[in-house]
Amino acid sequence: MSSIQLGRIDTTISDALALLENDLVTLAGVGSSRLRFEVKMTLLTTTGHEYPLAVKVERSDVAEDRPYSFETSHHAHTPDQISAYITSVPYEDSVPYAVYRAIDSVKSYVDQAIESGHRFDTKWLVPNPNY
Repeated sequence: MSSIQLGRIDTTISDALALLENDLVTLAGVGSSRLRFEVKMTLLTTTGHEYPLAVKVERSDVAEDRPYSFETSHHAHTPDQISAYITSVPYEDSVPYAVYRAIDSVKSYVDQAIESGHRFDTKWLVPNPNY
């Protein structure tokens, strides 16, 4: 599996995904019919706190119209949630959108909790035991 270190994302998620889309062949050796790679990054909360997140994307045969599956290194479990959020449909039709959905499945809950007045805590990031 290839690993891509994005580092801290000071730009938008869209900019990072555009980089991935344009440079997948160069960065991850994407050219084979069986694709699998990992993207490691540090995300920034709206209050300036940093937290790590890694995303694995691979080609999948499970969902016919969505050939890429994704998995995150952590799940979000904020004070506003009963349990950690784990997506029930981890499949998308393109690599950039799979990466976007993976990031959003964690970041959106973290940002929402902060907007609700909670102070960020790294305990909100529950390690994914299947990662």
